[in-house]
Amino acid sequence: MNYIWKAGVVASMLGLAACSQNAEAPAEKEEENVVVVEEEEQQAEEPDQGNEEVKENENTESEKPLPELEQEKTVKVMVEGMEDERKAYLYQSKELGFSTYVPENLTFEDKEDELLAYAKNTDGSKNEQAKLHIDQLEDANVKEKLESEGFTLSDASEMKFEQSQEEYSLKKEDIVGYASVFEKNGQKYLFMYQYPIEYGDGFEPSVDIIKDEMVWHE
Repeated sequence: MNYIWKAGVVASMLGLAACSQNAEAPAEKEEENVVVVEEEEQQAEEPDQGNEEVKENENTESEKPLPELEQEKTVKVMVEGMEDERKAYLYQSKELGFSTYVPENLTFEDKEDELLAYAKNTDGSKNEQAKLHIDQLEDANVKEKLESEGFTLSDASEMKFEQSQEEYSLKKEDIVGYASVFEKNGQKYLFMYQYPIEYGDGFEPSVDIIKDEMVWHE
């Protein structure tokens, strides 16, 4: 009987030990889960250094200040072989990447993505036939684009931009003009102007001011 009783006691003790181990196992798994969750949260909180650097560079470019230039100034220009002076007003564009001055005998639209300047009529309104525009080039085939607008193109007699890749003289009925395709800071640009033939002596010197006063934002 004593033997049977002792065997029962041993069996009971073994059963209690097994139950104790089974009860502790979930707690260990729970601790492991907590560690994993904490690691995941820590990884989520850590910033992606690569993306942060890209964003920082983008912000630096967009926040780069424009050059500090006078709001207006007087510039010298040659008109019919004689030196003249004209007041000119500052134009700046972050998107186009340059600053320049527009003479007072032209009126211009203050746009970020395109410089549009027009000759003034006697009443001060803009003359749509005598205008200049500078913008970033999206259409690779400039020649085809200009021909579709009714212009006849020929090679320019003189290069106005040293960096020009293409230069054309333009003609459409009594309208003449000029177009240049050039590249600056990895971006292609179109510099184009047109005017009625009788405007030539007064309009081209104004165009030269805009061209010669260009300051590129490096």
